[in-house]
Amino acid sequence: MNLKMESSELEFLELQEKRKKEIVEARMKIIAEAREKAKKLKFYYLLIEIVFTISGYLVLGFMVSWWAVLGLFLYNWGNNLSQSRQRYQDKKNIWTEIWKL
Repeated sequence: MNLKMESSELEFLELQEKRKKEIVEARMKIIAEAREKAKKLKFYYLLIEIVFTISGYLVLGFMVSWWAVLGLFLYNWGNNLSQSRQRYQDKKNIWTEIWKL
């Protein structure tokens, strides 16, 4: 009887370890899929942002001098880069993790 209980305990421990490994593998798979989705969505976001920005500057370019539009574009681009860097530099949230991917 004692031998039977020990084998049951060993079986239970083996099943428990197997289940832990399955859970870790499933978690890693979900994380990998989420990272791929985040990269894809980040690409689409940047693409849409660039298209809107360029179309806006094209509309402005037909109204005023192209040099003024180019200067405005470079100024705004630098300003947006510095603001986003300051915003996400020290924070620990989901957006900083997404942009790190």
